[in-house]
Amino acid sequence: MDSKPALLKSPFAPLLLISPFFFWGTAMVAMKGVIPHTTPLFMAGIRLVPAGMLVLLVGMLLGRPQPRGW
Repeated sequence: MDSKPALLKSPFAPLLLISPFFFWGTAMVAMKGVIPHTTPLFMAGIRLVPAGMLVLLVGMLLGRPQPRGW
């Protein structure tokens, strides 16, 4: 029995592995124009909330158990 998840067998697996670095780079370019007009805490929230939702979504799609408390 093969232990690799079906997601890693996909022909798009290399693109999936590279995508976080691509999105991280584009976020830096987008933030450059906004940084003088807002606070660092706001920018951190804008970056972390969507990333956290994405992590939870991928966890649900892969069938991983979700946290049950703090």
